[in-house]
Amino acid sequence: MEWIKIDKSLPNDKEYVLVYGKGGRNVVAYYKDGKFLALDYWHDDFEECEELTHWMKLPKPPMKLISMTDYIFLMRENNAKDNIRRFWACEKYAQFLKQPLKLEMFVPCDEEGNIIDEKEIIEDTETFFRHGIAREKVLFKDIPMNEIDIQMLKVYESKNKTIEELFNETADLDFILTDNAIKQL
Repeated sequence: MEWIKIDKSLPNDKEYVLVYGKGGRNVVAYYKDGKFLALDYWHDDFEECEELTHWMKLPKPPMKLISMTDYIFLMRENNAKDNIRRFWACEKYAQFLKQPLKLEMFVPCDEEGNIIDEKEIIEDTETFFRHGIAREKVLFKDIPMNEIDIQMLKVYESKNKTIEELFNETADLDFILTDNAIKQL
């Protein structure tokens, strides 16, 4: 994302953006009716930002695993006028959710399904390259895995449980998708 000079272009009305001013301060502002408004935390109100020079769109938040129903509603909001694209996006997401669980979706594993030990990567060039290939199969970010979690996933894998079933059974957890997972969508 690039900074955009305010005298060149302005954001869409009723859009949150990051702004930069002459004082060197960055804040998130709400653009409405030709004004940039920032939240004044002391007074629990908005105040107009002054002496701004640049703005940029906010980055998209990390994509997390959501239910199929929520995904359909999200697609309706984002692609309301393009039913065909919305249909295919929902189809791809449904296929993603129906994938059988594998340990390699959570941690890098070798061809036999064994977790690749991080210590071996430093010591062995072949393991380093296998780890890189294995990382491509990881679909979920930053999930700390202890031995109990690993055993539970192996049981799920042996019962042919799907990503969707895991999500439904652990709805209180946030599964953040990796870039490789997002490419599948």
